[in-house]
Amino acid sequence: MEIVEREVVGTQPFSVVYHLTEKGKDMSDILAAYRRWGEKWTVPAVQAMKTVNAKNTEIVNRQFSGQAVLGRS
Repeated sequence: MEIVEREVVGTQPFSVVYHLTEKGKDMSDILAAYRRWGEKWTVPAVQAMKTVNAKNTEIVNRQFSGQAVLGRS
């Protein structure tokens, strides 16, 4: 599809550089639209944590400790 060009630079040791072709650059609007859709409709991988004090922590530990969390009695 010729979206990316691969260029070998140097001899020993060599490195490889990649560049977008005009066809690849032309896809930027499409990729931006995918990103906007993903940001709108997916759940973030990292969510903000709640701040709790020591009293709240004790309550949470009692409610969600042991086998009760797994639905066993």
